[in-house]
Amino acid sequence: TATASVDPDLLVIQFGVETQEKTARQALESNSNLMTSVIGAITSVGISEDDLHTSSLNIYPIYDSYEDKATGRYTQELIGYRVSNIVTVETMKLDSAADIIDSAVAAGVNRVDSVYFTLSPEKQLEVKDNLISQAVKNAESRANKALVPLNHKIIGVKAISLSEFGIPYPMPIYEAGY
Repeated sequence: TATASVDPDLLVIQFGVETQEKTARQALESNSNLMTSVIGAITSVGISEDDLHTSSLNIYPIYDSYEDKATGRYTQELIGYRVSNIVTVETMKLDSAADIIDSAVAAGVNRVDSVYFTLSPEKQLEVKDNLISQAVKNAESRANKALVPLNHKIIGVKAISLSEFGIPYPMPIYEAGY
């Protein structure tokens, strides 16, 4: 076994814009206009469009429920549409979280879903490879220590088995309160 504590190298922020209008077209156009402003604001603080991607885009009908006085039945009436557009920013600029969020909110973001620091895939692979190397050295050292009282030596390795089930992925630490 081997363990390591590693500082994050990737900032991930998910936020979005929700709009509601009478028609789906109006809601989508309103949302697109706001999101264009948001993207412009984010790029103005030094975030590349390559660091942005859409996480989800949804259009939901909005209904109002009421009781029909004559029949006593509850009825739903379509009153509009809600569009939700969520984007994800992934950047190595760890100290830019506040600037990204502030500029996005000023440009129209009305949802900040998550902000966390984690490891990039490249860093995860590097750490994993180093941990495997350390674990193998640890196993060799323990095996040698176990054989000393028996007056035996390791003369070769017959097999090595790697199990990745026990390797936890980096745990993002969420910060509450925006």
